[in-house]
Amino acid sequence: MEVIMGFLMILFIGLLSLTGIFMISVKESSLDKFLFVLVAFATGTIFASALFDLIPEALHHLEELNSEGANLSENFLFITIIIGYVVFFV
Repeated sequence: MEVIMGFLMILFIGLLSLTGIFMISVKESSLDKFLFVLVAFATGTIFASALFDLIPEALHHLEELNSEGANLSENFLFITIIIGYVVFFV
């Protein structure tokens, strides 16, 4: 069931990427509203990817580095993440 749900989600997102084809025939006033929704969707996708995939993987990698003697704290990782968000959005 998980494989089917994953496939359906990927198919749904792939079909959403085809919305650019329909942008050619849309009026400019409605295009601005629609682009706002698409940008919000893209931002949410990037944010969710970071929260649910990249940050946990970075924590796991940090544990591996510390087991090899790197002596890096989790605070270092989270401060780096916060600085990255601030630089990206400013």
